[in-house]
Amino acid sequence: MSLASWPAPTGPAEYPLGEVQPTTVIADMDFPVLKDVQELERERERRLETVPAVVVREDSSSVSAYRKLRWIRDQVETLRARGGDATTGADRSELVLTFSQSTLLSLLLGPRTDELLSQAELLLQEVMQRGYVDMDLAEELAAYPSVRITDLLGSVTIPSDQLMTPDRVGELARSRAVQAGLPAGALADIVLHCAEPNLRLEQGDTKALREEAVASVEPHTRIVRRGEKIIGAHEVITPEVQRVLQSYVYWRGQRGLGIRFWDRTAPLLGDLVLVFVLVGAFVTYLWIHRRPLLERPVDFWLLLVILGSVLLLGGGLVRFLGLPHLLVPISAIAILMTLFFDARLAIATSLLAVFLIGLVADGGMPFVAVIGIGAVVAVLLTPSLRRRTHFYRILGVISGVHLALLAGMSLADAGQFGFFLRGAVASMANPLLATAVVLLLLPISESVFHRSTDLSLLELADLNRPALRRLMLVAPGTYHHSLMVGTLAESSANAIGANPLLARVIGYYHDIGKVGKPDLFRENVQLGRKAPRDRLAPSMSRLILERHVREGVQLGQAERLPREVIQGIREHHGFGLMKEAFDRACLADPKTPPAQYCYPGPRPTSREAALVLLANQVDEVSRELADPTPSRIKRLVHDVVQENLDNANLDESGLTLSDLAQARAAFVSLLTAAHRARAQSRRDRPESRPDPGLEGSRSLGGPRAV
Repeated sequence: MSLASWPAPTGPAEYPLGEVQPTTVIADMDFPVLKDVQELERERERRLETVPAVVVREDSSSVSAYRKLRWIRDQVETLRARGGDATTGADRSELVLTFSQSTLLSLLLGPRTDELLSQAELLLQEVMQRGYVDMDLAEELAAYPSVRITDLLGSVTIPSDQLMTPDRVGELARSRAVQAGLPAGALADIVLHCAEPNLRLEQGDTKALREEAVASVEPHTRIVRRGEKIIGAHEVITPEVQRVLQSYVYWRGQRGLGIRFWDRTAPLLGDLVLVFVLVGAFVTYLWIHRRPLLERPVDFWLLLVILGSVLLLGGGLVRFLGLPHLLVPISAIAILMTLFFDARLAIATSLLAVFLIGLVADGGMPFVAVIGIGAVVAVLLTPSLRRRTHFYRILGVISGVHLALLAGMSLADAGQFGFFLRGAVASMANPLLATAVVLLLLPISESVFHRSTDLSLLELADLNRPALRRLMLVAPGTYHHSLMVGTLAESSANAIGANPLLARVIGYYHDIGKVGKPDLFRENVQLGRKAPRDRLAPSMSRLILERHVREGVQLGQAERLPREVIQGIREHHGFGLMKEAFDRACLADPKTPPAQYCYPGPRPTSREAALVLLANQVDEVSRELADPTPSRIKRLVHDVVQENLDNANLDESGLTLSDLAQARAAFVSLLTAAHRARAQSRRDRPESRPDPGLEGSRSLGGPRAV
């Protein structure tokens, strides 16, 4: 059986390690319990460590070695017998080419030549009998613990380090020469010259021995008999039991007794039913409570991208990397959905993801409880997220909640602290991974979908941004008006529970279209001078007023402002009447239709944009009050709100009458304080006098578009 067909060590999904088995499993056949792949590999490696290399002794090499030694003996005897004539001749020349000068002196002139040659013969016989190999073959055989030498007489196994190599022969020769009192160099030279490698590695026989050793390792540990209980209901799946269950599933498939068609399809159908019910419930919630989101493809795609990205990441962590379910960063969905939408939708989307993974992807109830509650905590903490460093607070709180829930569940389960220890690391790493996902997806989603979050709105509210700096330098009157509108809108948004930061940012940028021709707008004209627009025809005034909205939208797009802010710029007049231009047109033609001097819209489609519209009109008309007493300010604000109700300018904003009442109160409170401060400032400067031309000009008039 090959390792390629071996069952995966992590086990099938229906038998996860550490989970409680809901039903009893009884074996319906005899089958062997397969060993773990890593364990089997280790046993085979240990068995291979005992397999020797097979080498063959070649007798021809030994015969050649002994012949060389006899030739040397004959030459030495011949040369020594010639005496004085030994200094010349071809035989001596050949001997000189074979050995060094010191060895020749020992052979031809030494007093113990016969003893030297006898010792060389004994040592050569020992070397050839033990087996002589060159250095290349010695390095190859060093990987084997032993060597099996075969010849005509049979085979013998010796440790591989006992084979004779040139280095070992040289060391042995020197040792023997020292013991016998002979020249060490001469003895080594003679033996090394005569010795010839007489062992040859048999690759085929060695491979066969290794395959036999691998095959001798049993692939299973024991036999499970038919009718034997593998695991009982409500028992925890341990590593040993999981291996038995793995083997059971594997052998059923091998013997054609695999899971029946219904057994294979029933879990899939069950998962599909769960997915259908969960997704259906979520879509129903969106249809009933968040229908505008379904009608805006961009928002719906943003929701799908956030949900899909986290679910795909979780699937990769669990299915492909084998990491625990507790590491799936559902808190990232909670944080992103709260930043882009609101807390209720964030909780609904987070619970959808939690139940999809907990019920469909076998996350289990511990995952649902720990990660689900952690996601709810993330939703509650996200509204206070104003800086990226606030993520550290979210990390600490969510990690603490996860650990507390794990500890409580462990104690409730009869002190199963093994469960706590297994889940503690994953549950603490979960918020870290969720934060990383948020920091990665947040700027990408803001850029691709042109959406804003409180973090990006805080950056836009910085008065040192280029667009606001330009507005301050080019149109200072409009700049101060925009600051007041932003403050009024923020205060009223706080009062009704809208997004105060978004309302303030829209207020800051709503009139940036006036930077092109700032002198055409009254708030930028020096006191005592007549506005250039007053000299223009009413129709030209209308075009100028319409153009500042269009140019504001274009500048917002050039500045890459979020979609909500650009929409607020477009909607900050709605279909309001250009009262000043209309009044002048009526002087020339009393039959002039009011619709001809209305802004092109659209009406505000968000509460924040509607509050900016009201704040814009309230601030403008309040500046014309000669005596801004609290009662007059209250009456003025009431008239502004009522006029916008009458002309249906607030019909699409989502503001209720209760919201408008609270917004009016916020406007009155802030304007009263502002005008009180202005009055105090005028009293502190005796030379200042109110402009009599403004006295009673529009004490309680309706909203005036500029």
